[in-house]
Amino acid sequence: MEFLQDTNLPQGIQVVDSLLQAHPQQDAPIVWRPAPEEDTQLEIPEGTHLTLVEILPEAAHVQFSLSIGPGAHLRHIRIIPQGADTQYHAAVGADATLELSTLILGGDSQNRYTLDCYRGSHTALYGLALPTGEQRIGNHIRLYHKEPLGESNQTFKYAVGGAAKAVFDGLIVVEPNAQKIQAYQKNNNILLTPTARVESDPQLEIYADDVRCSHGATIGQLDTAALFYMRSRGIPEPVARRMLLRSFLDEALEGLRSLDWLKGAVEKILDERLLRP
Repeated sequence: MEFLQDTNLPQGIQVVDSLLQAHPQQDAPIVWRPAPEEDTQLEIPEGTHLTLVEILPEAAHVQFSLSIGPGAHLRHIRIIPQGADTQYHAAVGADATLELSTLILGGDSQNRYTLDCYRGSHTALYGLALPTGEQRIGNHIRLYHKEPLGESNQTFKYAVGGAAKAVFDGLIVVEPNAQKIQAYQKNNNILLTPTARVESDPQLEIYADDVRCSHGATIGQLDTAALFYMRSRGIPEPVARRMLLRSFLDEALEGLRSLDWLKGAVEKILDERLLRP
């Protein structure tokens, strides 16, 4: 998948094969194409704002270690094709922000995340996947609130077709001295065929007493009443199904806001995949 190959990138965007080649500028995204097997360490200095679009190659086996300095803000968007196996560790410093989007646009992908969140930090995780055929995908998340006043929010959406299987395995741990934490986690799934499968296991471990936390999961099918209504208004069923699925997935694309060139390229691939059985 040659992602962004036919996309006209706005002026100022840097495209690099190594982050050592990058020259970060405020509000200027960096498009990074790592090698198939790469071990990367990245430090975001205090107060820095950076948008990083990571486009993995097929069959990638990569490790990513990240440290976000106090008050810094990283928006990290990961485009994941076929056959990826990734490990990701982030330390989100005091009053820092991490927005991390995991967009699985291929299949047979396993992603493991460990996030350590410190005082007053903000962490938002978004994810979507559309496995089909015999594909297997999984997101495995361990998020630790280590100090007070932090916030985290996780939103993962799967639309599963064929005989594919999708796994969401998410754990939030609020440690004993991490008071006044707000932490939310949800995984919503639509099964497109009788043979599609989902395993969803959102988990909370809370060892502090002044927190607001919730977690949940849903597994269902497309709304048949909505499909019937749209067909009665002359919308062909494949188009109606695609419209409903795009609406369902849209929340998971929140991390792409204001990046119209990137969101358009992602939506093109989503439309192509949503036409498959």
